[in-house]
Amino acid sequence: MNIKFLLTSLSYISITFAATLTCNKVKKQICSSCDNDNFQCKADKNGNIYSLYLVNDKITSIPQKIVNLKNLRRLDLRTNKLTTIPNDIGKLSNLKYLKLSNNDIDSIPSSIGNLKELISFGIEVLTGYYENL
Repeated sequence: MNIKFLLTSLSYISITFAATLTCNKVKKQICSSCDNDNFQCKADKNGNIYSLYLVNDKITSIPQKIVNLKNLRRLDLRTNKLTTIPNDIGKLSNLKYLKLSNNDIDSIPSSIGNLKELISFGIEVLTGYYENL
């Protein structure tokens, strides 16, 4: 089997999946129990999700499906049950606003430094020193 072809195929599958993820699918797959007060999703005219608001939803981890949303500019996951931020968060190169306050996050991955467009990063006070901030 040609490994280069396999990797290209897997990359294509990931991109295709992210491109076909709609606001309705996000709600069903990630936050099926959310009501309209806790869930807001906005997409552009091409269907690309650019804003997600999943507040007070008891989410325990940031799903890979969210990290695959390459056009995401605003992500609000305040008041959930998050304990970590995945390293893949750094792939959200268009992200401008990231709100994670009122969670139990105890560390920040260095990949957060890859978010060159980030304007606002909301998180409660952490103890310790974080070089990557």
